[in-house]
Amino acid sequence: MRMYVKPSLEHLEAIRCQFPNSPLVKLLDIFVKHMSFDKRIFQPSVPKTMMELANILDDFQRATEKVAPFSLQDAFTFACAPVSAKSEILKSQFQMAIHAHANSYSHLPPELSVKASIKSQEELHRVEEEVRSLTFYCWLAYRLPQTFTKLEDAETTRREANNLIEAYLCAQ
Repeated sequence: MRMYVKPSLEHLEAIRCQFPNSPLVKLLDIFVKHMSFDKRIFQPSVPKTMMELANILDDFQRATEKVAPFSLQDAFTFACAPVSAKSEILKSQFQMAIHAHANSYSHLPPELSVKASIKSQEELHRVEEEVRSLTFYCWLAYRLPQTFTKLEDAETTRREANNLIEAYLCAQ
């Protein structure tokens, strides 16, 4: 039996002391390959999604004119976000969010595409994706409130979306 241990910010800060100019993906890779614990039952692990988001962050940091627009803490926060890199919409939201945070401007939550009621499976899937986007926004707003300033608006919109989904499913 194995128990998988994800890296903490403290783990990554300790690794960064030894490898000061390494991108986040490299720090995560070092954690997996070289971290050890007193008990063999514990095994270092980095979720695939975290690694994918770290790659997006590192690509952004390489492409920007700023040397390092994110502190390790902020980069780690983004890498831990509840986002599936498989979703193009969420991936786009993620990229807009890191851009907003790197440039210190307020980022607004997404709006609903359906206002009155859901009329089809296609609309249902779209609203479900919007709920995931709003959840991501709320998650960031708790952690980075200086950039994601509209937590109450996002929570209200997410509640409306969930009500639309529930009404549609009850009518089926």
